[in-house]
Amino acid sequence: MSNTQLLPGNSRPNQFGLEPRESLLIQLLAAGYTSKECTEQLRISQRALRKLLAKIFGKLQVSNRLDLVLFAIYHRIVDTASVPTPSPLDTP
Repeated sequence: MSNTQLLPGNSRPNQFGLEPRESLLIQLLAAGYTSKECTEQLRISQRALRKLLAKIFGKLQVSNRLDLVLFAIYHRIVDTASVPTPSPLDTP
């Protein structure tokens, strides 16, 4: 995956009360990282990842990763330049 950067100003909690590590996890998910890749990047266990996600879900009042990423894009929590865009479907 690409090297993901936090948006400027995300070195401290933002208007939603997200800590830098939480913002980084959202950025990784928006960039298409898997759970395993996120745990490797953040150097945390799967259990710690689940706890961190639950904390973020509570703060943002979302219930799944898709809603989390959409919320983050809409509210500019993530840099949309790092979010992969789908390539056009090849037609036969």
